[in-house]
Amino acid sequence: MVDEVDEVDEVCVDMVDEACRAGDWARAVELYSATLEAEGWPATLEAEGWPAPRLPGSKKACVTALVGRALALLKLGEWERALADAKAARRLDPTSVLAWYRCGLAEGALGRF
Repeated sequence: MVDEVDEVDEVCVDMVDEACRAGDWARAVELYSATLEAEGWPATLEAEGWPAPRLPGSKKACVTALVGRALALLKLGEWERALADAKAARRLDPTSVLAWYRCGLAEGALGRF
């Protein structure tokens, strides 16, 4: 079963990479959202009381998906949504440099210096 999960994760990563290389940021957002939902997290993280991830170690997967989706949202000019994802990733992992960086990019795009 673990091998099946790893195989699915690898396919998803490949699909996200392909979408990003093609500049298909909307597709990347869809794929990152699907990853979050598969890990037991809501697609939008505006509520403070998120459910706990279902699988051990999925917190890291969620942080990765959140910072990735934040990048895609930044590319689409969706600054507020990008900021929400970056802040969510930062709350989950305060040591994530990418989460802090994406927060800064979104805040800058919103004119909040």
